[in-house]
Amino acid sequence: MKSKKLTLFLTSMLLFSVGANATEKPLDETPADKKRVSVFYLNPNVNSNITLIEYMTKDTERHFLDPTPPRFVLLDSKHKFALGIGGMVRGTAGSDFTGIIPGSYNTGFNTVNVPIGNGLRPRSQALMSAATSEIYLKLVGTTRRLGHFSVYTSFNFMGENYTPQLRNAYIDFKGFSIGQRRSTFTDVNAISPTIDYSGPTSYGGYHLPQVRYSRMFACEKMQFAVAAEFPTVSATYTADTQAQVQQVPNIVAYLQSNWDGGHIRATGLYRNMNYANNKTYQTKTEQGWGVQLSGTADISRLFTVYFQGVYGKGIANYINGFNDMHYDLMPNGMYAGDLQTLPMWGAYAGIKCNITDDVFTSFTYSYAHLYSENLFYNASSMPVAKDLFKYSQYYAANIFWNVTQEMQLGFEYLRGMKREHSKAMGTANRINLLVQYNF
Repeated sequence: MKSKKLTLFLTSMLLFSVGANATEKPLDETPADKKRVSVFYLNPNVNSNITLIEYMTKDTERHFLDPTPPRFVLLDSKHKFALGIGGMVRGTAGSDFTGIIPGSYNTGFNTVNVPIGNGLRPRSQALMSAATSEIYLKLVGTTRRLGHFSVYTSFNFMGENYTPQLRNAYIDFKGFSIGQRRSTFTDVNAISPTIDYSGPTSYGGYHLPQVRYSRMFACEKMQFAVAAEFPTVSATYTADTQAQVQQVPNIVAYLQSNWDGGHIRATGLYRNMNYANNKTYQTKTEQGWGVQLSGTADISRLFTVYFQGVYGKGIANYINGFNDMHYDLMPNGMYAGDLQTLPMWGAYAGIKCNITDDVFTSFTYSYAHLYSENLFYNASSMPVAKDLFKYSQYYAANIFWNVTQEMQLGFEYLRGMKREHSKAMGTANRINLLVQYNF
C-alpha cells in the first residue's frame, strides 16, 4: 500500500515539474498563428525560433489525401529542434450498386477489379471504414553539418484488424531524402481531389524505400530529382519460371518547371527485373522503362486543371490499377520458361471548381490500357491472354465543404468500367461520403 502511495506521489511531482517548465506562448508571438499551430516551449526564456516553425509547416509535396501540417509543435529548451504531432481522423462510408468492387474498401475503387459477369455475385453492398485515418510525427532541426533537416514518420490503420501500418519513414537533409515514401515517379501535386483512396486509374501512388536527391534552381522556377528506388517485382509465374532476388534498384528522374499557379513535370523510369528459367536453370533479366508527363495549372481564381499521361513496359507496380496484379512480367508463349514485359499506358484529366471560399467541386476522368503481345500461358499451359485485362475507365465527381480549417465533409460518385481482351465487359458504381478532421 505504501509502495502505491509513493508511486502516485512521485508521478504527481513529475507531472507538476513538466507543467511548470513547459509553457505555451501566445500564438501572436510567431507567424504560426496563420497556420493554426500551437507551439509549446520547454524553456520560455529563450527567443522563439520562427524559422524553425515555418520549416515545420512548409509543405511542398502534399497529396490531397495527406494530413495537413501539424497542429501541435513542441520546441526543445534551446529552440534548435521542434517536434510536430499531427494526423487526421478519416471516416468514409459508401455504397456499391449495379456492380461491386470486391476486396477491401480501404484500397479504393480499383477499376481493374471490376467483376466480369454476374454469376452469384451480389450487385450491391454497404461500406464503412476509418482505416485510412493517419497519425504522424515530424521532427525538424538545424545543425551545423546538416543545416535544416526533417524526420517524418506516419502510420495508417490498414493492416489486418486495423493494426497500424507504416506509410512513411524518411529523413530529409541538404536535398537528400532517405527512407520510405511515395515514389519519385509520383507527381502528388498533379493529382485531382477524390475521396476514393486509390484515386484516378493510371496515377502512381506507390510507397517504397528509396534514396533521392532533389534541388531547386533558376530562382526556384526549375526543379530536378533523381532517385534509386527498391521496389518488389509483381510477376505472373508459370511452372517453368520462378521469382529471383533483385540486384539493381530502379532509377527515376524528373525535371519540373514551376510558375505562379502551376507546374509541368517530365519523368523517366528504368528498371531491371530478374527471374529464373527453370528449363535452362538460368537467371534472366528483363528491362522495364516508363515516361510520364504531368502537371497542374490555375486557369483562373475559380478553376484548376490536373493532368497526367504515362507510357512504358514492365512498370505495372508504378501505375495505379495495375499494381499488385502481377503484370510487371508476364509469360511469353513463344518461348517456354521465358517472361516478357507488356506495353501499358494510362492518362487522366481533372478540373477543380471553387464555388465559394469553403466549398469546391471536382471532376476526373482516367483511362488505363494493357496490351497483349505473344500469346502467353498460365501454370496449366492453357492460353489466358483472352481473359487478360485490356483497359478500364474511371469517372469521379465530388463536392467538398471545409466546415472549419480542420474539418471537411465530402460527397462523391464513382463509376468504373473494365474490358478484357476477350471483349467481355463489366461495370461498377459507388457513392462515397467523407467526414475528416485534421489535428
